[in-house]
Amino acid sequence: MFAQAALINGGKPPYAVIDLSETPTIESVTDFKQLDAITANAYASFDPEFDLLQYYWKLASKPDASKIELNNVDEASIKFQPDSPGIYELELLVFDGFNWSTSGKASYRFLPE
Repeated sequence: MFAQAALINGGKPPYAVIDLSETPTIESVTDFKQLDAITANAYASFDPEFDLLQYYWKLASKPDASKIELNNVDEASIKFQPDSPGIYELELLVFDGFNWSTSGKASYRFLPE
């Protein structure tokens, strides 16, 4: 009986959605001409069974010269400051207590003036 309940509650994985509405543009690849902070949130992420979500952010890739380390990787929103020119790829995973989502990704191209 317990195995059936776990299967019903954990049957469908959640969806990781990166919301870029706090960034200066809505495109998934953004050109930053000045040292703008990159802000993203996971508020649009959801679980079809309405389980509470846990968040995990990481930089999937960054310029070789970048020394960036993300803080608050388990929060629903994240903000960081690019420190060298190049492309930053932000990745989000969400967990509903039973299943991990597939990753949501967004790329940012930082081009200083």
